[in-house]
Amino acid sequence: MVSTVAKQVDLGLSRRLPARWHSGRVWWKLLLALVVVGLVGLGAGFGGFWLLVLRPKSAAPYRMALEVVQQDPQVQKALGQPIQEAVWYLPPSGEMELQGGQGRAFYTFDVKGPNGIGQVRVEARCIDGQWGLSLLDVTIAATGERIRIDTSSLGPGDEAPKWKP
Repeated sequence: MVSTVAKQVDLGLSRRLPARWHSGRVWWKLLLALVVVGLVGLGAGFGGFWLLVLRPKSAAPYRMALEVVQQDPQVQKALGQPIQEAVWYLPPSGEMELQGGQGRAFYTFDVKGPNGIGQVRVEARCIDGQWGLSLLDVTIAATGERIRIDTSSLGPGDEAPKWKP
């Protein structure tokens, strides 16, 4: 009785498939190919995530700005402590150019604390391979208050390097 039910459910597929497919070896090869394709896809996805999200967050201007914002007393008062990235999986908005030890970076990103969220705006400059912040401010979302952080002691900023004849 079971064999007649199986034949009725089969719908004639066994007649359409080549005989080698019935042995089971081809199914294992197909499964292995799907696993390989899946692993390659995961690798490509992680590589893209690293390029788009993790790499910009490891850049010196971003790390410097986040550290200074986290330690600023005015921002701590407005947002509370601890201050951290608002969303870990989003990269900062903006751009960074670096060529031959010279460059500029412009970023905006959000930070949060127990009392609210703020948007950080940073401009940085690289002179002779040394990054410095030239502008750093935080706009508190709830009040619209803009806190400007003094960056004069944080590296080269907008100052040109000394000319040596």
